[in-house]
Amino acid sequence: MQTRAQETVDIKRYFLIVYRYKWMILCLTIIVMAFTALVTYLIRPTYKSKVKILVAGKVSLDRTYAMDVPMYQEMPAYKKKEITKTQAEIALSWPNLEEVVKRLELHKLKRRLNPRESFYIYVDRITKALARALFEIKRFLVKLIWGQTIEWEEPVPDPIRAATRELRENTTDEWIQDSDVFAIVVTHWDPVWAARIANTLADVYIENSLDTRRLKSDLTYYPFVKELDEVSEKLAHSSQKIEEFKRRTRIAKLDTELESKIHSLAVLQSSYYDLLRSYEVKLTDADMERAAIQEKYGPKHPMTLTSQARADKLKRRIQLAHMLESMRPEEMRTLSDDDRELLEELGPLLTKIKDIEAEIQKLSGSEFELARLYRDWEINNEIYKLLSKKKAEAFIAKADKFEELRVLERARVPLQKDSPRVDVNYGTGFVVSLILGVFLAFFLDYIRDNVQSPEEIERYVGVEVLSVIPRS
Repeated sequence: MQTRAQETVDIKRYFLIVYRYKWMILCLTIIVMAFTALVTYLIRPTYKSKVKILVAGKVSLDRTYAMDVPMYQEMPAYKKKEITKTQAEIALSWPNLEEVVKRLELHKLKRRLNPRESFYIYVDRITKALARALFEIKRFLVKLIWGQTIEWEEPVPDPIRAATRELRENTTDEWIQDSDVFAIVVTHWDPVWAARIANTLADVYIENSLDTRRLKSDLTYYPFVKELDEVSEKLAHSSQKIEEFKRRTRIAKLDTELESKIHSLAVLQSSYYDLLRSYEVKLTDADMERAAIQEKYGPKHPMTLTSQARADKLKRRIQLAHMLESMRPEEMRTLSDDDRELLEELGPLLTKIKDIEAEIQKLSGSEFELARLYRDWEINNEIYKLLSKKKAEAFIAKADKFEELRVLERARVPLQKDSPRVDVNYGTGFVVSLILGVFLAFFLDYIRDNVQSPEEIERYVGVEVLSVIPRS
């Protein structure tokens, strides 16, 4: 019972302390709330607008591209989250933001400055004035001592770069969990401009991404067209030579077994050509990826260096593939481990080609000449079939409408301000003022050295108060 009574007395004492300093707490609350109202009024209101973009992938006809997302076609191991976040970073890259600034002429857009920005402008003006004054002193001393004159170089402002930097600071991305969707969030002091900037940035990102994809399709399609024309001419020329040789030598055809071997040689040569062509396509992809990463991160970024190393490795493989045709066995034994991987891949194919070539070389006279002509015709014919197939596939990929990359939900004009949030500011200010007031009341009660009630005398001295003489 005594403990419960003591706890009741302590709680009563706490309420008495708060009551004793009630006017101080009330004044502090009024001051904090007034300051909160002033800050809320001075803060420039901002609005947020959000546009959602869908990034979906699909497998192409020849399985060359694992994802039809620019620069990441050959990365099937990438998770959805990583690919989507990467695309979000690309969407907010500097070239896209700069394109938005130029399209909407944001560098010409006038706005009301908030107090903080006005303060920075005044500080910048004062700094420039001091720098100019120091320069005048320096110019005077230089002319006085050395008799030379130096001129003040006024830095040329770049409004587009400044507007792009400001847009980057006010633009963020959000990943929608467990999906192929990410959102671009734009913060602006005008709600209409917030939605307009968000939608324009989404359009610019998709246009640039599709342009990159179409450029890759063109780089894949048009070389096939050119090579197909060249091979077609070679095929017609080989047919003409065979007919002329038959008329001249009166040889109708080759042995059936020899024809079969020549056809096998042509198929092997076509496979070898297809393999080299796939390396060249991969090299084109690697060069495009490296250029895009270098533009975004710079030439010495680890991602740029990794991409460059991948492109150099592919170049080395292409060079080595051409060298293997005439390389001797003792030279092959001196290859590095990376080169041996290519040798293990191409070695059996080249061995079969050389064996059939050696059998053809054993022939003599007219039979050898006709076999050589038939070999050229068969090789050109197989390559022509291969290129025709690749051209058809490249044409289908080129005609694709790229619907897998699109705006899922366009930004709308926000109806409510994102900042300042008046209810949150006032609520926070009220709670903070009460906490500070109560804390200050207990602190003042702790440091005071006088007695203000009979209960305090009984608690500190331990004797009962008989009477109290009021102040006159």
